[in-house]
Amino acid sequence: MNKLASVLLATAALALPAAAAFGRGHGHRVETPRTVEYVFHGVVSADASNGAVDVKGVHGISKHARRALAGASMVTIKLDRTTRLTGKRGLKGTRVTLTVGDRVQIVIRARAGLSIAALPAAGVVHDRGPKPGSQAMPVPSPM
Repeated sequence: MNKLASVLLATAALALPAAAAFGRGHGHRVETPRTVEYVFHGVVSADASNGAVDVKGVHGISKHARRALAGASMVTIKLDRTTRLTGKRGLKGTRVTLTVGDRVQIVIRARAGLSIAALPAAGVVHDRGPKPGSQAMPVPSPM
């Protein structure tokens, strides 16, 4: 009889933590929205101001960006204080200026399936400068 009681007690002791673990949420993870990267390339069409920058000739590099654009070639990208600005030759932060004619790569991390208007502020804006040989790029004077 003692043997039976000890086996039952051991079984109950092992089953209790397992039942407590599965009692909440039925053993399933809490589902959170999947986030993806929206990557855009384009050319700045107006100087950055008031927390936004206008970009023309935009094309989506990632699948999600192409779907969000839905054929638009000019968009306004939101910027906020958490947006990281990076430039050529290691420039970062306030030393990077987004001016007309600069080529940019914009990375936005957000929930999948959003339209361009519903996207949050950009996470990273890479300023690649003007296209070499363009009017926006200064031509060196001969010496």
